[in-house]
Amino acid sequence: MTAAEARVAAAAFRGEGSPSIAKELAVSANTVRTHRQHVFEKTGTHRQAELVRVLTASLSRTAQFVERNEEEVAPADRPTVCR
Repeated sequence: MTAAEARVAAAAFRGEGSPSIAKELAVSANTVRTHRQHVFEKTGTHRQAELVRVLTASLSRTAQFVERNEEEVAPADRPTVCR
């Protein structure tokens, strides 16, 4: 997915429609529709609701993966953050 398509997907995930996405991204509504169609094709979805379900599931799997991997790393092995 391109960066522009990801921005459109994120806005669609938040429930925004084409006109508000176009305004937010400073592009035409037609450009938003084109990007959204590419996102649908790449995610195997056809509607915004389906896209939201796919993105939600993906975020959930990612969060679970991160949690499992954080548990496997002992605190002493974690890098120290210097401020």
